[in-house]
Amino acid sequence: MARKLVHRIRKTVKWEAAHVLKGLPPQHPCSRMHGHSYRAEVILRADRLDDQLGMVLDFNVIKVIRDKLDHQTLNDILGDKNPTAENIAVFFYEALNSILLQLGEQDDVIVEKVVVHETETSSAEVEMVES
Repeated sequence: MARKLVHRIRKTVKWEAAHVLKGLPPQHPCSRMHGHSYRAEVILRADRLDDQLGMVLDFNVIKVIRDKLDHQTLNDILGDKNPTAENIAVFFYEALNSILLQLGEQDDVIVEKVVVHETETSSAEVEMVES
């Protein structure tokens, strides 16, 4: 069996934001505007390192997405999608893939997983799986 070296990076970012979850009964606490101290963990994979920089991806690229969410109302950012932890994870995943496309890295770097922690005990994740 042939073996190959695989590179992974993991970056954790934190931000503060507010949201209202639509579709919940009025007595539900999340049906009112409230905020969270969010944390996202991102895992990226590459079969080889960038020849010039020697890295999978600059960690600062991931912070750019965090900066779009920090101290915002997530309903405004996610538009028609309910700003659940699940949809925020998808937003982060899609934003990372969009940046990789802009950088021409979409064939070399894979977003393996995004985990969004809404609270200390509640999180949602999205990951790439082979079908």
